[in-house]
This record gives sequence, C-alpha cells and structure tokens, in this order.
Amino acid sequence: VGLGMRMPMTWRAVQVLNHRSGMPVLVISDSRLQAWYVERFGSAHVSITDEREMVAAYVIVEALPESPSAGAAPPGSQAPSN
Repeated sequence: VGLGMRMPMTWRAVQVLNHRSGMPVLVISDSRLQAWYVERFGSAHVSITDEREMVAAYVIVEALPESPSAGAAPPGSQAPSN
C-alpha cells in the first residue's frame, strides 16, 4: 500500500492465506488497518512463487474510483476540455 512498514501497517496486521480454490488471498486482521484500507483501496491480488532458496510475492492493489466530488467526471460523461 505504499506505506513501507509504518502505522497503520505492521508485520502482524496482514496474512497471506489460501482461498478454498488454492489462490493466495490477503487477510487484514488489524481493525485499524482494515478501516484505513477500505476507505482507499479495492481488491488486492496476490501472486506467490518459490524455489528452493528464493520466494517472491507480488501484490497488485486496485484503486477505488474517484468520487465526482473529488473533481473526477461522473461515469459516462466527458472530462472538460481546456
């Protein structure tokens, strides 16, 4: 989430678990981080790979659409031209 390791993010606040399908999913266990996250972001997609001496994980976090009050054009309309 672009925070590095500072509040509200901590090592114990997020887990990577397996969905019933086997797909890895992020589970936010800290209520403060969960509240902060849902205000700002959509789905998080996790990919994990491992070899004998190396593990890599990639997480893609979807941004929430901007609200019209934040200056974005409403869906289906065109942005003003300059």
